[in-house]
Amino acid sequence: MDITPWMEWFLGCLVCAIEFRFHVANWIPLVEANGVFEAEPILIWSRVYAYMKPDVTVETVKKILAAFVRIGLVQVWEANGNTWAYFIGMDKRGRLPTG
Repeated sequence: MDITPWMEWFLGCLVCAIEFRFHVANWIPLVEANGVFEAEPILIWSRVYAYMKPDVTVETVKKILAAFVRIGLVQVWEANGNTWAYFIGMDKRGRLPTG
């Protein structure tokens, strides 16, 4: 199987946050076509974990988000009173469904 440089980098990031790698796949549906998603921990928790993994708390989501930022998988910024995040490289063609 051929692996692209981006996929190699992406998998390398996941090795750096091994305890949270399961969560990346659960967060992908939050991402818009440009790779951006609203990164308020309470929203992530309610959209991803409340119904599926009630043992994951909002505090856990904060730790996951901090780990993703620390390893360079996600960039976070504030705009118009909201917290937004971007999965690095996720906006490239073929990585997300088109709308």
